[in-house]
Amino acid sequence: MGNLRFQAKGEGSDVRPLTTNLPHHFFLQWGCEAEEEIIPKMNKPAALPVEGIAIRFAPGLGLEPAVWFWKFWTQGSEVYAVCRNPLGMARISVHKSGQIHFRLGTKVKQNIAPLSKWGLGPWFHAFEMRFLLSDGTNVPPDQRKLLKKKKLYVIPVPKGFIPHFNLLIGDTGTPLGSPVPHEFSGQVIWRTLLRDGRPAVLVGRMLKLDDQNRGLIRYYRETLDTTVKISNASKAYFEYCHFNWSPTAGNVILVIPMGDEVIRYEQEVAPPNHS
Repeated sequence: MGNLRFQAKGEGSDVRPLTTNLPHHFFLQWGCEAEEEIIPKMNKPAALPVEGIAIRFAPGLGLEPAVWFWKFWTQGSEVYAVCRNPLGMARISVHKSGQIHFRLGTKVKQNIAPLSKWGLGPWFHAFEMRFLLSDGTNVPPDQRKLLKKKKLYVIPVPKGFIPHFNLLIGDTGTPLGSPVPHEFSGQVIWRTLLRDGRPAVLVGRMLKLDDQNRGLIRYYRETLDTTVKISNASKAYFEYCHFNWSPTAGNVILVIPMGDEVIRYEQEVAPPNHS
């Protein structure tokens, strides 16, 4: 696909070329140092995969993130993923022992399936993160302003596709650039080496919207009949973050952005007239 150039909105914005070989136009559109005025600016070209102890990313609709940003990072020989937003926090931890914990807000942590050996190679599967994007959803407000001075990555999603991200952990001594299982053939988004010598790799794939994911979207957006009361008539956004388990994919974290169908605005009560 070669080098691509994009111009962000706003005069003076400088978005430099990003190199990728992802199929279906699946690429990092910009890595930015988000400023107070929310104008993305590149310090240097960004290419896949990102290497280092941390990455912040979100699937996007063009330049705009479609969900709250997620941060993946390492501490010693453990990997963490967290999403913090005004509604609360979702946190996943993958421990050296192989245990995996999932926590939503202040709820007690939930032990989910441990690292599972995948095939005959050196890789273990931790979890899959699936973002169920659909038409008519709202977008989170002011994310780049809230995360100013943090490097952020937006991954545009073509219409009719669902982004999947799988976290894989290799055996000790596995080279960082070793090929991942063919079931996860896609683009390595982020990779790093843990303190104990095991590689941690986040692989991204764009899969066409199928009946299973279409049914999940319908369930969360229509069948559950969720309502959220808010007082501010603007910048309304709500998303589900839910754990699921699949015999073929193992641990699956579903993120489902919602639309206006869940929003209910609180009616302001006028003060009594004592005149």
